[in-house]
Amino acid sequence: MKEAGQSGGSPLHAVRQMLRGLPTEQRLFLTGQLSALILAFLFRYCLPPSHCGPKVRHGIATLLGIGLSAYCFGWLTLFLVGEVIMCYLMLLLIDPRKIQIYTLLITMVYLTFFHVRRYANPLVDELDFTVALMTLTQKLSRFAFEYHDGTVRSDQSLTPTQRYLAVRSPPGILPYLSYTVGFLGLLAGPLCSFNDYQIFIYGEEKKRNPNVAVFKKLWLCCFLLAAHITLSDQFSISSDPNNSVLYIFLELYLTAACRRPKYYFAWTLAPPSHLTTTAAYSLPLWFLLPECHPLPPLLSAIMTRPPC
Repeated sequence: MKEAGQSGGSPLHAVRQMLRGLPTEQRLFLTGQLSALILAFLFRYCLPPSHCGPKVRHGIATLLGIGLSAYCFGWLTLFLVGEVIMCYLMLLLIDPRKIQIYTLLITMVYLTFFHVRRYANPLVDELDFTVALMTLTQKLSRFAFEYHDGTVRSDQSLTPTQRYLAVRSPPGILPYLSYTVGFLGLLAGPLCSFNDYQIFIYGEEKKRNPNVAVFKKLWLCCFLLAAHITLSDQFSISSDPNNSVLYIFLELYLTAACRRPKYYFAWTLAPPSHLTTTAAYSLPLWFLLPECHPLPPLLSAIMTRPPC
């Protein structure tokens, strides 16, 4: 194990050094998430539903999402948009009774291909867009199941939640693009249903001030960033063959635990962009967001639930 913190300097110097040392894809992801948060503030105050129609809001969200994707992933954005267009054509052409099966199969094969390609040839592309692709896979497959529920199954066979989420008719290409590649949840989610997204676009969500929840999330992000800077290099796996099995397992656990805050930071930074635009406030689950913390998984040997 390494001895704790020999490096001096101010916290800002540590943050600056960390940003300089980040791989390109992580630096782009961080700046992309921060850009999405800033864009969410502008979207909320400059394009409110009372002044802009749904087509304008859908169009701006789509263009911002494609632009953000191009900034983070470059030409790989074509694969994200291409998958969305392919699934939309399937939605129009395939029998609704089987659309959810084909969509889930195609999106999972698509995602698996790029995961395998990424790990087989890690140096081919400097940028990794598989995280955004995983989020997109969830959106496309979820929409297909909600569309199947709304067009094939009877209301009597659906639960109240399924009836609320069911999509009764194919949407236009613009709302579909806005939902799937819009800037709000492009890079790391979070996931919401198509109907809830439409409620947000039309301005029909419950009016609440999201600023408190947003700032709580940002303070938690600062804490996780500080934890990452402080802990990420404190422990490493020793190669001493005389170490006991218990000591080796302790080293493995501490090394893994000290590297988790980086991922918790990324997951925690995603929801504020939704909360900022009040897009999240059509979902009751989102009211719990300010109360979610990553501490329980950090203290448990087996993570039983993901951090929020």
